[in-house]
Amino acid sequence: STQHLAMTTANVATLLLLVACALLQLHGVAAHAVMQDPAPRVDLVGIGVKLTDFSDAEGVANTGCGGAANGDPGVVRPRVVYRPGQSVAVSWLLTLEHDADRLDTGVRIAMHYAPGDSFEQNVLAGGVGDGDYLRVPAAAAGAPSGATAGKVIEIPAVKTCAYCTLQFLWAARNDGGFYISCADVAITNDGTFPDYDSDAITNQEGEPLARNEVTDAEGNTISVPSSGGGSNAIAVVCGILFPLLFVALLGYCYWRYKKGGGQGFCSGVAKPVVVNSALPPGWSAANDPASGRQYYVNAATGETAWDPPAKVNVGVGPSSALPAGWTSMIDPSSAKPYYVNSVTGATQWEPPMPTSRV
Repeated sequence: STQHLAMTTANVATLLLLVACALLQLHGVAAHAVMQDPAPRVDLVGIGVKLTDFSDAEGVANTGCGGAANGDPGVVRPRVVYRPGQSVAVSWLLTLEHDADRLDTGVRIAMHYAPGDSFEQNVLAGGVGDGDYLRVPAAAAGAPSGATAGKVIEIPAVKTCAYCTLQFLWAARNDGGFYISCADVAITNDGTFPDYDSDAITNQEGEPLARNEVTDAEGNTISVPSSGGGSNAIAVVCGILFPLLFVALLGYCYWRYKKGGGQGFCSGVAKPVVVNSALPPGWSAANDPASGRQYYVNAATGETAWDPPAKVNVGVGPSSALPAGWTSMIDPSSAKPYYVNSVTGATQWEPPMPTSRV
């Protein structure tokens, strides 16, 4: 009946509306801004895609252009070319006004050259999050939907590439999401497009981001492409090497400690210095310039020792006094006392007899 047909049509319309809402929930709702110039990889359909969560904005933007959730097709052949150091006006369209987020946290514009030389390393204007940077407003205060905004940026000097990616990011804290647009560009010294059909240029189309060899003005490579797991491999190697180096350093410092040295970064474990007043008569401390280790020298005998000599007084006869010029010492190898004449350099095992007076 006509009434039944009308009810069926209404049910189908309701179902389609629910599906549409589900898709919007999946993508996170509507976007608020999209880049216009340079032309992004994907032409705007409707009001675009909003990505969530706001807290993920910087991490997602630093690693790419939003991927499948953002409808990103990957690298496309550049449709615009710049020169190093050129001033460029980047513009975007406000598809849905949201005044509370125009400066919270505002817009970031960045450039990707190659792995390790990407958006995070090449922020050309603005920023994201709570960092200390000059905010770029997403729009003028009170701007309505459909308004345009922009920022003049400067292409980094020196570096050139066949496939670079200019990225627009607006992270909207109060709205709980963020919006990314990417445009693939070329940067050459003469401002003309590279010969993309040449065998000298590796086709990067379809890649999430280009793996360029970035060159300077003379064509010298200054950024070498790496595999996707390169940074992870470096992290693993560093994670192994640093503990080994630390253990080796501790071992070295312990060896220096046992040997009596310990300058520089091992100074904290050096043996205490023995001052001359704590040494027997005739002995003094000195530093070995080759090892930095302290040693001890007897000026009278020329004897040297690594270990501090013991200060011993040995009695001679009932008076416990030695003749003038004589000093008692302990032989390190036998622990027996011996006697040194600091005037003549003579040494002997037996105590010298006192000089008789006339």
